[in-house]
Amino acid sequence: MSEDKRLPISERLFRACLWVLGSVLVLYVTLLLLAQIWQWLLLLLGVACVVLVAIWVRLMRRNRW
Repeated sequence: MSEDKRLPISERLFRACLWVLGSVLVLYVTLLLLAQIWQWLLLLLGVACVVLVAIWVRLMRRNRW
């Protein structure tokens, strides 16, 4: 912005406060949703690890001399 079109400090402070408030609300909602599904995410991660280990073991046995 050019110098003559700058907003007053009060307006900039108000907008910054609104951004902070919005960010806090989004983070709060995200944490609420994550609290409901974190067990399923851990289960999915565990299943993915088991599948990757099984594939790795199968490849290692196939490539054995």
